[in-house]
Order: sequence, then structure tokens, then C-alpha cells
Amino acid sequence: MKIKHTYIILALGVIIWIIGALMELTHHPNANMVLFISTIVEVIGVILFLYKITRNRNLKDFFNS
Repeated sequence: MKIKHTYIILALGVIIWIIGALMELTHHPNANMVLFISTIVEVIGVILFLYKITRNRNLKDFFNS
């Protein structure tokens, strides 16, 4: 898995979070579940990102990959 995949997972979590926040504003009944799912996706993205940082030996080339 490349670093761009972790960025995509994090971005997907943020997009889902925005949708859940808009659903919460309109008092949609499943808004809390969407917010919960977005939190899970963001946590997975952060864990993968931290894993990639700790496994990369050359941190300078890390952000270029």
C-alpha cells in the first residue's frame, strides 16, 4: 500500500464526516451512525499513516512517494 492510499482513506473519512454533520443538522435519524463510521475510517487512516511513517527508513523520501 502506498502513502497515497492512506491519504485517500483519510480524505474519505473526512467526506463521510461532512455528510454525517449535514445529516445531523437536518436531524436525520441515522446521522450518528454515519458519524461513527467516519470516525472508524479516519482512525484506520491514521493508523495506516503512522504505520507507513514508522516503517519508512528515509523520512525525506517518504512524502515524495
